[in-house]
Amino acid sequence: MITKFKIFENVSSIPKVGDYILMNLDIFSKTRQTWINALSSIAQIVEVQDDFFYRIKFDIIEGNPEFENGFDKEGCRTFHLSYLKYWSEDKDELEALVSSKKYNL
Repeated sequence: MITKFKIFENVSSIPKVGDYILMNLDIFSKTRQTWINALSSIAQIVEVQDDFFYRIKFDIIEGNPEFENGFDKEGCRTFHLSYLKYWSEDKDELEALVSSKKYNL
């Protein structure tokens, strides 16, 4: 049996442009949690608007009005820092975290 331990080397204390993020779904209602999960579990910061607000780019299915509401034409929306649960420069690290939570590891 092979055991893999993942160490988050590229996690910083303050998110910055280019970092990948996982949303903090605990603060959303159940409807919103489903909605955010349907967009993408991992998104990317494209702009820091001030110390606490971040413009996040999601992969949105074009032509779907449910997902286009509240997003700009580039598929971005602004969120407060409290909505961001994890962030890292490396997308693979967040994918490993999603997988570990999925399989309850």
